[in-house]
Amino acid sequence: MSRALEAARALLGRHGVDAPVDAVGVGGEILAVTGGPGLRTRLARLAPELRSLGFRYVALELEAGETDTRRDS
Repeated sequence: MSRALEAARALLGRHGVDAPVDAVGVGGEILAVTGGPGLRTRLARLAPELRSLGFRYVALELEAGETDTRRDS
């Protein structure tokens, strides 16, 4: 496991996010957090700090059966 992924998991844990987290994509440049739509606001707030760990993107993968009808414009 990379140091960046370990640091991301620790950061999320300190902010009460208990969800599966993995580095995906070419070179692990995407931090993928799996959970429900309720994580969206917290991840958006933490994204700059998570990106500073070396991730290019922070993604919320919705759990099976979860939907979020909001759209960004």
